[in-house]
Amino acid sequence: MSSVQPLSEESLLGKSPLEMFYRWEKETPDQVYLRQPKNLQWTQYTRAQVADQVRRIATTSRLNRCA
Repeated sequence: MSSVQPLSEESLLGKSPLEMFYRWEKETPDQVYLRQPKNLQWTQYTRAQVADQVRRIATTSRLNRCA
């Protein structure tokens, strides 16, 4: 059973899209977030997978700026 609380207007006020993504990543990491066609088939990515890839890209970008 999921522990996701229904969203209320108060819970959304002042929240950035990134803050909301963090919330959903924490609460529903295995839920499909993106679907992309690849080689004539659809590839699905969960919130956890997308967050991991974004963090890897950001880290690489930061390291390349410092080099």
